[in-house]
This record gives sequence, C-alpha cells and structure tokens, in this order.
Amino acid sequence: MELSGVNAEETFVIQEILGDAHNYNRWLYDAVAPVLGRRVVDVGSGFGNVTKFLLDRELVVSLDVEPRYVESLRERFGSHPNYEAVLCDLFEDDLAPLVARRLDSATSFNVIEHVEDDVRFLSRIRELLTPGGGLGIVVPAMQVLYGSMDRTDRHFRRYGKKELREKLERAGFVVEDLRFINRLGAFGWFVNGRILKRRIIPSGQMGFYERIIPWMRRLERVAPLPFGQSLVALARKPR
Repeated sequence: MELSGVNAEETFVIQEILGDAHNYNRWLYDAVAPVLGRRVVDVGSGFGNVTKFLLDRELVVSLDVEPRYVESLRERFGSHPNYEAVLCDLFEDDLAPLVARRLDSATSFNVIEHVEDDVRFLSRIRELLTPGGGLGIVVPAMQVLYGSMDRTDRHFRRYGKKELREKLERAGFVVEDLRFINRLGAFGWFVNGRILKRRIIPSGQMGFYERIIPWMRRLERVAPLPFGQSLVALARKPR
C-alpha cells in the first residue's frame, strides 16, 4: 500500500533536518537506554541520527531497507570496529545471519509508523533478539495529531497507549514501560500539520525547539502529563 500525496525525497530532507537536532536525538536515546544491552541492533537507522549514541557498545548493527541510508551509515560510522550497517528488508530477508550475532537489544526510532503491517514488523524484530532481549522504541503519539507532516513523512498512523501495548504483546513482547514524551512538541505538531498544513517543520522552529529541550526534559520529569508528541515503549522478549 502506498500513501497518496507523498514525495520520497522529502523524507530524506526531514532526516537531514533532524540530523542537526542533537538535543532531540539525545532525548530519544536516553528514553530507551534502560533496556539496552551490549549488542544492539538499530532498526531503521536512517542517516544515523541516534546511532552515534550507541557506539560505546560491544556491537552495534544498523539496519535499513533504503540503500542511500546504508551507504551514508557506512561512510559515517564504518571506521568503528564494533559497527556494521546492513541493507535489510525484515519482511523478505533471511534473518539467520543477524540472529547469529547474538543481539541482546533492539532500538527503533520513529520507524514503526512507516510500516503497514506493524505487528509482523515487531515480530521480526523479536526474532532477532536473544531470550530476554530488550526493545526500546519511539513512535508518534495521538492520532488526533495526524496531519500534513505525517503524510509527507509517509506515516500510516500515530499511536495511542492501548494500541501500542496490544501490538507489542501480539508481536510476542512483554511491555515494561509505556509513556508519553515531548508535550510541547504535540502543540507544535498540531499547529504545523493540522492548521497550517505544512509538509516539513520549518528549520527555524527546529532551532528554537533544540534550545528549549533541556528545560522541557526537566519539566516532564517533575510533572508528567498523559499526552505528548511521542510514545516511548520499553519491552522485552520472554526468556
């Protein structure tokens, strides 16, 4: 199934904009860090905006279905002896070579929403992991926010807590934590995508947002609220 009215090139532009958002990418990494082990697979790495925070591990394997991303990942991180970028279609490719790497944890940052059969996709990620392996994912939250920027970035959906929990469980994971982050971003996403009908977040807004993220993170720690632009899920493959 293809999403109508989208331009694949715009998804690369979005990834490039996010590549400069160090504070945002660090926030995503910190959100999933509690379930990460020493041998990590990052599913749907894109240009590696969060990958750079994983490189202190014993092994890091980046997976992506897009050759342009994999080539960029190899150029950017290939000099690290503990790093490997693999062109991989989880639905079609044999996972045995990846399973042999004894991966004890997986990450996926704003990827699952791009996949129509997200339960099967999550199931295939589970197959990559050793028993007891952890999964940390970040996905767009709250379907009410779905608008022009979601369509531009080829999102099939945004998630609610109940839906994401059910899909993770159907995929064979045990959910350990599920929470919203980035409440201010939810307002900005609604205005840009639902009211102003923008296709890509303006770079000036992203720069302002980057500067206030440290303040936002402190506020959300002391006063959590039941909404946000994103959902973080921490889960585990049963032993």
